[in-house]
Parts: sequence; structure tokens; C-alpha cells
Amino acid sequence: MAINITVRWGGPADADASSTYKVERSLNNVDWTELAPSQAASTPYVSPSNTLAAQAAYGDSTIDLTDATDFSASGYAWLDGEALVEWTGKSTNQLTGVVWHSGYGTYAAGSTVIEAHESYADSAVEPTLNAVAYRITHTDANGRGSGPAYLWY
Repeated sequence: MAINITVRWGGPADADASSTYKVERSLNNVDWTELAPSQAASTPYVSPSNTLAAQAAYGDSTIDLTDATDFSASGYAWLDGEALVEWTGKSTNQLTGVVWHSGYGTYAAGSTVIEAHESYADSAVEPTLNAVAYRITHTDANGRGSGPAYLWY
């Protein structure tokens, strides 16, 4: 059965208006298919990030940050690089209307939270081996690439 997958990630510290991302997919964890050779970065380029002001547990509908000033009014974020959450509102330093798309357990106060403002929509995917792997590589203005980030669906 074909499904649609939206992959989300945050822009690294050296991202700017001339940054691009190469997006690749693997259905068997061996062979990689290039989906987007040079997807343009989007603003704010470098992802807003901060830390949890209090612990957050899987399923919480609010998340408290030490400073949410730079975060969007709604969006997606990675907690500790492993839990993808979506929020629909923001009140001072609290993300509200939180929906958990991955992760489990409890995340300690001080854990890193990075807004995942970059995305790629992959349509009509036919997963095999019960997983789809994505490899995202950032390239800066000088053509230097970063180590890739890996995401699993």
C-alpha cells in the first residue's frame, strides 16, 4: 500500500540563504535513491533551539521551554533528536496543543528542543522491511557538505 510521508528536520548552525539539502531514501537500508539533489533551504535557515524548562513526557499536551521567543507560533520540533512533536499554539515560553508523532518516555529538563522547519514531501511510497530511511545532507554556500542526518519512518 502506497503512503505519503513528510520528512522534517532542523537547519544546522551554518545554514544560510544559499544552503541546500540533498534528500535521499532507502527502502532496504542498502540502496539509496536521490529524491531532491539540491532542495533550497528555507527561512529562518538556522533552526531556533532551546531547552526544556521542565520534564516533558510522551503524550503531554504542553511543553515548557526556558525561552520560546524564537519559536514559531505553531510548527514541529525534535526533542533530544528522537521525538518529533507538533504544536498548534504558543503562550510565552510554553508550546501548546502538542501532538507527539514519535518518541516515548520522559525527557529531562535541560533536553534540547530544535524547531524542525525544513521538510520534504515524499508521495506514493511503498515501504518494504517495515521501514523507510531518509538521509538528509546539508551543503553550504562554499559547496561543503555536512555529515548526513538520518530519519526513519
